[in-house]
Amino acid sequence: MMNVLCDGRRKMPQGSKREYGSYCGNYTFDGTMLTTYVDDSGALLRAAGPQGAVRGRAHDPGGERAMETRELAWERLSPLSLQEKEDKMNADAKKTVLRMIPYGIYVLTADDGKGNIAAATVNWVTQTAFAPPLVVAGVKTDSGAYQVIKGAGTFALNMLGKDQKSLAFTFFRPADVKDGKISGQAYRQGATGAPLLIDAPGAVECRVTSIVEQGDHHIVVGEVIEAHLNKPPGGRPDAAILEMKDLGDNVFYGG
Repeated sequence: MMNVLCDGRRKMPQGSKREYGSYCGNYTFDGTMLTTYVDDSGALLRAAGPQGAVRGRAHDPGGERAMETRELAWERLSPLSLQEKEDKMNADAKKTVLRMIPYGIYVLTADDGKGNIAAATVNWVTQTAFAPPLVVAGVKTDSGAYQVIKGAGTFALNMLGKDQKSLAFTFFRPADVKDGKISGQAYRQGATGAPLLIDAPGAVECRVTSIVEQGDHHIVVGEVIEAHLNKPPGGRPDAAILEMKDLGDNVFYGG
């Protein structure tokens, strides 16, 4: 336990409520600055210092708590929470460093068999296992594609070639299915029912094995159950694939 004096030089703003209650003030304990918040009864809701959060209860025997000297009893809690650490993170550095991760560009497609067909450009994709062959894709949870994939239980990843930048931008927008085409692009149904773009150099069809439901994008894990090679590459397979950096110096999806 430790005792901290609330010296009363700083008034509590009337009616000023924050996430943790009314702001009481900044006080020093052994050279450490603590920021405190109390409720209307004078009970301490929260206090935070650079080494972690502390909390306790205010003692106000004389009334006029915003002006009087008060003794606060504190109990030290755990170090800074993950959310507090994130709040202190350098946002610009985080964005720049995460954008150093290279990405390919793919068109994810799915058909739930109920008249709902999805086709969306994605880049958070990678292989995670050889046996069985697994791939994962990060899919935005409020997107139409995410709902169709969950309903279908299958999906396809259509690879895009270096000369197919326009297709990447086409499928940034919601898919429009009409006249036997998706957003103007010819396709055929794969073994899973997922649309396969005719002009894609290659594609894999996957069965959804699990979905990791964390964050604003969920990680869809798929087992590759069919592969289609429409245009064999002339050199390294990965050198033939469209990458995020190919779309322009100011085009990013990450950070």
